[in-house]
Amino acid sequence: MATCVRFVLPMPPYLTAFPAFFRPFSKAIRRPWHPLVLLLVLALWLTTLGNVPLWRSLWALTDSHGLRTDLGLLAMGVIVFTATTVLLSLLVWPRWRKPVGVVLLMVAAANSYFMSAYGVVIDPSMMANTVQTDVREVRDLLSGSMGVVLLLGVVLPGVWWWRQPVQEWPAMRLLGRQLGLALLALVLMMVVIWASFQDLASTMRNHKSLRYMVNPFNTVYASGRLLVGQTTQARMSLQPMGEDAAVASLGAAGAPPLIVLVVGETVRAANFGLAGYARDTTPQLRQLQTSGELTYFSNVRSCGTNTQVSVPCMFSHLGREAQAKTTSLMKICSMCCSVRACRCCGWTTNRVAKGCAIACQIPAP
Repeated sequence: MATCVRFVLPMPPYLTAFPAFFRPFSKAIRRPWHPLVLLLVLALWLTTLGNVPLWRSLWALTDSHGLRTDLGLLAMGVIVFTATTVLLSLLVWPRWRKPVGVVLLMVAAANSYFMSAYGVVIDPSMMANTVQTDVREVRDLLSGSMGVVLLLGVVLPGVWWWRQPVQEWPAMRLLGRQLGLALLALVLMMVVIWASFQDLASTMRNHKSLRYMVNPFNTVYASGRLLVGQTTQARMSLQPMGEDAAVASLGAAGAPPLIVLVVGETVRAANFGLAGYARDTTPQLRQLQTSGELTYFSNVRSCGTNTQVSVPCMFSHLGREAQAKTTSLMKICSMCCSVRACRCCGWTTNRVAKGCAIACQIPAP
């Protein structure tokens, strides 16, 4: 009969000491957090890891980094941290503390990814594009790198934030403490702004895009502007133009000319081979140009770098500066003038100009 013999080796002393070493830290982590301390931890995360594109852009503004530059970056960090603390002190309260914190983590991570990957900023026009984006466009933006950013910036800190126990405080006592923290952070922020105003004002004046890179204030500001703009647009009516336009007689010319207008997204003329770019990036268009079937207009300017601004402006008579001051698409629809002068017009829908197409009664093929 076979006999099984089991040898039990003793654990080395340094391995058995590990649990005892980490026990105080484990108890500290499980202990309920003071609500203000937890709020400051979230503010610190949003200020640092939640604003990586901002700090990279600020660091790249100068080639030489001396004491004054480093102090300026430190002052900017304190300003962002104190401003975030004020925002959280007014926004984050016990009943919705955990979900609001996760949402802020999502906003910071998503904004940071798109600003780093595509070189955009989160301004009102970009927020409008986000709201009008459909499922197909969102699917095209998904990538492995985006998943990594969301994992590190949302899932891991979000799980930690959600699982942390928080001390229960009486409502009025917590209200006083939290508003006091907001006031203290506001005073500190004003002192730092006053001390570094000259350098801060110069930086923001010369690099206006930086103000749209501060998470989560860029999203809060852009969302507010978008909401106000949509409320204003809802009170307006479309004003068709060129109602006296009519289809001209063909005479002996025969069939009318066929014009196809293709609006290309995310295309820079500076990288067009037709525009003299070093590398021929448009070989097929070059062939059409050589054969006389294509005409390239080089002296063309867009009203903006995104759909929300540029596409409506193509059909407006206002011009770039005046167009930026109006609600553009929902107020003036000069496309209708072109439609009335055409025998047949089709519109392959773009969501930004969809309202104008409907008002002009343009069929979508």
